[in-house]
Amino acid sequence: MTIADRDQGVFENQAQGRLFFLVKFMAVIAVSLSLLLWLMKDDTSVLLMGICLFLSLVLIIFLLKSQYSQESSRQLCVIQGEDIGENNLKYSHPTQSNIENLALSHLTSNANNHKNNESGLDSNLLNQILSLSSLADSYPEKNGISLILADLENAQLAGANLNNIYLSGSKLNGANLSFAQLENANLSGANLQKINLSFANLSKANVSSVNLKEANLSKANLTSVNLSKANLAHAILMEVNLDNANLTDANLVGAELNHASLKGAYLWNTNLDNSQLDHSDFRNAYMNSTKLNQASLQEATLQSAKLTEAKFKNANLKNANLSNAQLEAANLMNANLEGANLEGANLEGANLEGANLDRAKLKFVKINQATKLDRKWLVVWQILNGKYEGKDLTSVNFEHANLEGADLRGFNLTNVKLNHANVHNTWLGWNTGISEEMKLDLKQRGAVFEE
Repeated sequence: MTIADRDQGVFENQAQGRLFFLVKFMAVIAVSLSLLLWLMKDDTSVLLMGICLFLSLVLIIFLLKSQYSQESSRQLCVIQGEDIGENNLKYSHPTQSNIENLALSHLTSNANNHKNNESGLDSNLLNQILSLSSLADSYPEKNGISLILADLENAQLAGANLNNIYLSGSKLNGANLSFAQLENANLSGANLQKINLSFANLSKANVSSVNLKEANLSKANLTSVNLSKANLAHAILMEVNLDNANLTDANLVGAELNHASLKGAYLWNTNLDNSQLDHSDFRNAYMNSTKLNQASLQEATLQSAKLTEAKFKNANLKNANLSNAQLEAANLMNANLEGANLEGANLEGANLEGANLDRAKLKFVKINQATKLDRKWLVVWQILNGKYEGKDLTSVNFEHANLEGADLRGFNLTNVKLNHANVHNTWLGWNTGISEEMKLDLKQRGAVFEE
């Protein structure tokens, strides 16, 4: 309720009270005067004296009532003045509305002035936020303050409890919020360039369309966070937890996400070109049309990830786990898949021209006529999956191929190259073109001969 509304209500209550008093007063006069006339009807002098005394008494009562009303009015004015004073002095108390109003006045001041200090941050505003943070655990209702468009550039808010805060469109570039609590916070559209959010908790926060370029989010908790259309180019996200996060259309070009967890994350059309993703976990992630050109994904886990039409051109996927991944129409041209596990993956329509598949596991991989695969690896796939026609493998190059579990019994292996190939549990027997020396070498490497 505004002060004007409150004053109007007080005035109406006073008017009603005075009208009620006047009605009662007139009724008492009428009854008293009638009684006096009846009692003194036989003595005129006494009657006149009684009327005078009665009217004097009525006048005294009326004057006392008027004085009381004036005193009440003055008291009301004092109370209203105290309310206004409290409104002007309220910034001494760290309440939600205090900080919001202080932030607004700070913005207005910054609009009229050109900042007299390096950061432009009002120290009073910062102190209010820190005071609120210290009270957040005891007074959870104080959370959820709105600092939309606030200027907190280079602010020192390490460890602050800012759960549920509204910072949409705010300026926080260069600020330090390491270890800060920002669960369910709204930072959409904010400028967070070069901000320090290491170890911070932003679980379920709305960080969509923000500028996080070159920001530090190492080991931060970003589970279920909304980072759609965010700019995270060259950001540091080492060991960050992004499980179930929404990174749709986000820009992470050149970002560092080594050892990051992105299980079940949404990365539709996300740009991760040239990013560092070694040892990261993308299990069950949604990565359709994701750009990972020239990205490093060594020993990364992409098991059962949805990677339809993903771009991996020149990417490094050495020893990565892509088992059961959906890679339909994916671009893996010149990608390094050395030692990668592709068992059960769907590569129908995928382009693997020039890809390095040394020691890669190709058993149970799904391909079709639209799949582009170099001849060497196509033959390896056919052998492993029982699709090779005939028994002649003369001069076939199997160097560095993973033939574990393959059945080569009865094949013509004349001039076949098996140097550095994985032949563990590979079945051989009744083969032509194989020397005793070669047979001994293959046995030592784990091959099984059936004579």
